[in-house]
Amino acid sequence: MAVVPWDSHLAVLDEVTWTALSLEPFVALQPGTGVRRLTDFGFASAGAAPHALVTARGVATVAGLVAAGIGVSAVPQAVLPLIGFQPLAVRALAEPTVTREICLLGRDSPPPAAQAFRRAVAEAFA
Repeated sequence: MAVVPWDSHLAVLDEVTWTALSLEPFVALQPGTGVRRLTDFGFASAGAAPHALVTARGVATVAGLVAAGIGVSAVPQAVLPLIGFQPLAVRALAEPTVTREICLLGRDSPPPAAQAFRRAVAEAFA
């Protein structure tokens, strides 16, 4: 998902492309994180590179910098609840669509707490 300031010209769009994001100052998570690998892949797949890259250590910091107008960003849909406290415009991100697979590994007969955790994760990512 693209996250942009409410007053950004990108906020009026239904969806945002990686190329459009590359034309704006971009707030990224630090190298080595899973989200950074996804954003780097998204830009590379679109044949684009982020402009004026600003790096942050956590998604809450990314959200704060975007809300302050420092730039725009891209985050997985699963982290939106972690940044919902900021006044941001969230738009679908396309061209290309970047996805990832999240897997849970465990025993055939997990204890009840593990079963409840598996249900909660499956519902959160459904």
